[in-house]
Amino acid sequence: LFSHDSELADAVREQFHFLEPHLRASVGKVMASLHEVYAAEKDFHVSFFNLPHLCAIRELRTDKIATLAAFTGTVTRTTDVRPELLHGVFQCELCQAISDPVVQQFKYTQPTKCKNPTCPNRMEWSLRHDHSKFIDWQRVRVQENASEMPPGCMPRTLDVILRGEMVERAKAGDKAVFTGSLVAVPDVAQMA
Repeated sequence: LFSHDSELADAVREQFHFLEPHLRASVGKVMASLHEVYAAEKDFHVSFFNLPHLCAIRELRTDKIATLAAFTGTVTRTTDVRPELLHGVFQCELCQAISDPVVQQFKYTQPTKCKNPTCPNRMEWSLRHDHSKFIDWQRVRVQENASEMPPGCMPRTLDVILRGEMVERAKAGDKAVFTGSLVAVPDVAQMA
C-alpha cells in the first residue's frame, strides 16, 4: 500500500479504526466484481503486515489509539475460541417486526425503539440468530520481550483480541508480531 499510494497508506495508518469498516466494504465490492458467487457467501476483512515501525509494548500509549500499529511480544496465555455477535437482528416482542442490523460495540446492544411507527416497544426484544452475524474471537495475553525491558523492570503484558481466521494461530510461548488497532475498552463488569 505504501508503494502504491502513500497518502492512502498514511490515512489508513493514522485512522485505521475508523476506516476499517470502509476498507472491508471496498474489498467486498472488488471481490463481488471479480468473483460474484464466491463474494456473496463471504465476509471480507483487511489485514496489514510489514509496517515500517515496530513498537515496543511500552510505546503503546494514548496517542496510538485508533491508529494502525505493530508490536512484538511473547504469547503467555490464550483463551478458548468463542463466538462474538457483530451485527444483531432483533424481533420486537410486541408487534413481531424485524429490526435493522444493530452494530455491536464492545457490549450487547439492542435497538432503541421498534421501527414500526405505531409500536411503543423500547425494551422487549429477542435476538434472531438466523439473521445475525457472528465471528470467532479469542483473547491472547502478550508479554514484552526481555530485550525491550529496561533493567530492573517487570515485564508488561497486553491483552490482544484475535478475530476470524486469526484465532488459534498463536500458542503460549510463541514470539510474534501483532498488527492492529489499539482500542480503549471500558471494564463493563467493574462499572456494574
